Amino acid sequence: MQKSHNQIDLLLSITIYIAEFCNYLQLRKHQQDILDALDVRGIEYSVVDVSAPECEEDKTFMREHAQAKSGQSVPLPPQVFCDEEYLGVSKM
Repeated sequence: MQKSHNQIDLLLSITIYIAEFCNYLQLRKHQQDILDALDVRGIEYSVVDVSAPECEEDKTFMREHAQAKSGQSVPLPPQVFCDEEYLGVSKM
């Protein structure tokens, strides 16, 4: 049985890891660009703010499973995952 595009979308869980409290304007803009792009396409997602103290385990997960950009010691937000599969890197 072939699944329609909408049925497939419902099966996927998109998570965007962001840093709500960030002093870097470029990083904040990039985070918002990702959220806006998903909103425009009607793609549902959840947001995890890795700068929040209660999200320490989520930040650890992001750092262990995402790829750091060249020159970075750890991956920085925003990072995109689908069902815990790493999809994207930050442009910072």
